[in-house]
Amino acid sequence: MRTRVLVFFFTVALAQVSYASLIPIGAVPLSGTGLGAVNTVLTFTSPANSTNESGCVAAGIGGVVITGPTACPGPGPNGLPAFTGGDEQAQNNVFSASSLGLTNFGNVQLIFNASEPQAAATQGIVLANLALTLWNPTNGQILGSFSLNDTFTAPDAFPGTGNAGFGFMLDGTQTSNANLLLAAFPNLFIGAAATASSATGGLETIFIRTVSDGGGGGGVGGQIPEPSTYLLIAGGLFAVASLRRKLR
Repeated sequence: MRTRVLVFFFTVALAQVSYASLIPIGAVPLSGTGLGAVNTVLTFTSPANSTNESGCVAAGIGGVVITGPTACPGPGPNGLPAFTGGDEQAQNNVFSASSLGLTNFGNVQLIFNASEPQAAATQGIVLANLALTLWNPTNGQILGSFSLNDTFTAPDAFPGTGNAGFGFMLDGTQTSNANLLLAAFPNLFIGAAATASSATGGLETIFIRTVSDGGGGGGVGGQIPEPSTYLLIAGGLFAVASLRRKLR
């Protein structure tokens, strides 16, 4: 019982934190990345007569897949649009860190593939916001979300589902923040959220790719965590210490 209470307070100290930055790493010209061939997280498309779209996928209790507004993280940072969800299509999944063999978020990439019609490929598509989201497998609550700092325009959409795409990774600081969450919740689940504009048709997909250490982004270890992260951890440790004194 005492252990459960201590874990609860530590969870509260870390939970529901919103971070930036998720940084673009450029074009990732892969092929054979269609639905079912890779770790597809989110599939979404623009509704009829609209060029705007938003999709979110999250893990409920035990990793049950949830889509729509309830799967969306909070408002975007730096004035970026909030995620509203609701345009999810076809295949949406969440993946546990353990199933991916993940030990370092510096090895994680989100790959965005815009399946624009061939004639519109040169027009590009704008990611108004994009987030990597982490979920508690026990209670289905969000642990943290890592978002873009600014909008991103894909100048060439690599038309056709299965042709990636543009890559995004956590920067060094956020790699460290995500790794702290991973240490506290080794079986956490990974989801995603995206809001796009100038979408002219087809399905957009986002999938998880893991790379070896040094493959870009945060890399191993990363930078020193933000002061806010230390404050959260310190708050959790203080709560634990206080509770121990009361239990004695």
